[in-house]
Amino acid sequence: MKRKALGQHYLIDQSIVKRIVDIASIENHESLLEIGCGKGAITKEILSRGFNLVGYEIDRDNYNYLLREFTSKNFKLFLGDAFQSDLKFDVLISSIPYSQSSRFVEWLCRRKYKRAVVVLQSDFVDKLTAEPGSKLYRAISVVTQICCMIRSEFEVPKDAFFPTPRVGSRVVTLFYRRKLSREEIIFIKRLFSYRKKKVNTALRSLGCATGNDFADRRVFSLSPEEIFDIISEVV
Repeated sequence: MKRKALGQHYLIDQSIVKRIVDIASIENHESLLEIGCGKGAITKEILSRGFNLVGYEIDRDNYNYLLREFTSKNFKLFLGDAFQSDLKFDVLISSIPYSQSSRFVEWLCRRKYKRAVVVLQSDFVDKLTAEPGSKLYRAISVVTQICCMIRSEFEVPKDAFFPTPRVGSRVVTLFYRRKLSREEIIFIKRLFSYRKKKVNTALRSLGCATGNDFADRRVFSLSPEEIFDIISEVV
């Protein structure tokens, strides 16, 4: 699938790129991954600092451009979907196509790493950080908060991209806490399909036992840690 079809906007403001790489605080011994290298703005900054980098690019035209542009022995580039890979890494840096944000978070939360510095849609970050009981509190909020400590870094102005996006963007750092299995993530998503139901009703609908301390609570009122406790019993 072309990155244009994914709704990609390329970072063109080098001062923003430098801030992103600075925030990553990369150390020489750490393995580094970039997903969606695009036209190489972040790639160039990373390589200029002498770090080894593994990159993934799904668009063949961009991939061929990157191969021509960057011949450093420190750069290993793959053509394909990074979310189908199982590469190990310490630090991830990326400007994710916004249409792939949920898929990215679910992929990241199944892995062990140190930190990820990513550009995401501001509204999506609000969902990731939403508190229990709020309108924005969803399965993706729970998955992310179980697995990550989230730090909002700064807003990215729209004119830092080409083409200019219609939505706001924000840089965040996700620090590893723990990982979930695919089955556990699926369970959370299924549980939140009953987000306004009582927990005992939701669990019965999912074919699970209801003997827990949260039976009479509404699903959307449970904290991520309380939901993790339920997962530990039923998944």
